[in-house]
Amino acid sequence: MVDDAAMIMTWNRLTEAFRQGDMATFESAFADQFNGSMNDLAMPRDVFFRAIRQGRQRGWTGQHVVSISARANVLTTHYYNTFNDGTITEGAAVAMFNDDGKIVAIRALTTQPRSIQPIAAEP
Repeated sequence: MVDDAAMIMTWNRLTEAFRQGDMATFESAFADQFNGSMNDLAMPRDVFFRAIRQGRQRGWTGQHVVSISARANVLTTHYYNTFNDGTITEGAAVAMFNDDGKIVAIRALTTQPRSIQPIAAEP
């Protein structure tokens, strides 16, 4: 089982990497068998990361943690996403970590699915 504080440090490290545009560090936090979902759209690892990269290209500049908690390989967070036009969307996520400290699943809900959902659905 992963230490609770280690999960929080990993999440904080990956959100900071995302804000800095360091996608290699961001992606290193995820297990090879990762899958994610945003609202009602499920994505395997490759689609998830393609959507993240496309979101950044279209103005998604960051994710900022409002609150975070971790216990027994599960992390929960409330956050807001920022965009280069000044808009903000609120969201919440549950992340599951494996025993190696890698994220194996994320289930996220947002007030406006602007950051990933419309992008992931495109070819």
